[in-house]
Order: sequence, then C-alpha cells, then structure tokens
Amino acid sequence: MATYNEVLERVLSFRRGRLPDAPTRDEHEKMFYGVLSHSCFYHPAFKSAVEQYKYHLHALCTIDVMKPRAFINAAEHEISLLDPGKKTDAAKIVKLQDMVDERKKTLETLNSRRPALVEELGHLALYIRDNLFRIASRCEASIVILVDSSIARIKESQLIDDIKIHFLEQLEYNDQDGLVAGQRLENARKDVSLLSKEISNTFRETFSR
Repeated sequence: MATYNEVLERVLSFRRGRLPDAPTRDEHEKMFYGVLSHSCFYHPAFKSAVEQYKYHLHALCTIDVMKPRAFINAAEHEISLLDPGKKTDAAKIVKLQDMVDERKKTLETLNSRRPALVEELGHLALYIRDNLFRIASRCEASIVILVDSSIARIKESQLIDDIKIHFLEQLEYNDQDGLVAGQRLENARKDVSLLSKEISNTFRETFSR
C-alpha cells in the first residue's frame, strides 16, 4: 500500500496541476500520469475499498470463539462437581455462573459479528473485482486502439511510398522521351505532397471515428 499511496498522490497532484517540476518533465512522463489519471486503479475510492477490505479481514481473523467456549465448558464442568448445599460451593457456583453468562454474551456478540463481517467482505471483494475487470477492459481496448493506430500508420506509409514510386516511374518513363522539364518535376512533387496529405487526413478521419 505504501507504493500505491505514493503513486496515487502523484496522480492526484497531476490532476490538480501540481505535479512537482511539471514544466521540466518530458512528454512521456506527462502521458504516463495522464493514463494513470484516466484509469480507475489509482483512485481514492478504490484505495478506500482495499483498505476497508484489509481492515475487515483483520477483524474477522481476530475473532476468537474458541477461548470463550473453552472457558464455558470448563466452568460448567466445575459447577457440576460442586455441591450447592455447601455455603462455600454455593458462592463459588454463583461466581462461576456469572462468568459463564458473561462469556456466553461475548460469544453471542462474536457469532453475530462474523456474518456481518463476511457479508461486508463479500461486497468489498465484488467492488474491487468489478473495478479490476473495468481496468482490464480499458487496457484491452487501449491495446486494440494502439495496434490499430500502428497498422493504420504502416498502411498510410505504404500508400504514400507507392504513390512516390508511381510518380518516379512516370518521370523516368517521360525522361526517356526527353519530356521531363523543371516545371513538370515540380508539379510532380506538388502532386505527391498533396496526395500524401490527403491520404494522411483520410486515415486520421477514419481512425478517429
């Protein structure tokens, strides 16, 4: 939790625009905190759920019903061996019975507390699991977007290269007939540049939908 808390504080500082030395940080680090800020993982509500789960789990583990039960069994056995007709035994019986009753109340409280803790742990576990599932879904969706973007850039680059090769072949063909002049070469360059921009714009528009 110490490492988690440290990163969470930095993410919250980033959201507030108070990340230390923010102007001097490179774009990769800003992107890193931007992604963490967008996720549900580094979030005060998620942190609170985990801390509550740990607290309730510790409380559940510390419930000890064995000691009260052992005391009750031992005390009741001792009472059965005493003679209530004897003054000393009668006083001892009363004292032991009071202690037995006290332990029974304690045992009743512990037994009633256990289901409540188990139920709360169940709710917290479901909340944490569902959030982890959402985080995993976002990560998978992000990977798909990044892969599609990478593929799109490769296809874009291939198309632009094909256009350049096509115009180069046309210029070489015309050059064989002595038809390539300075203006024709400049026009070809402008056409390649214009088509390249159109292809890039088309890919960006398609990818952004």
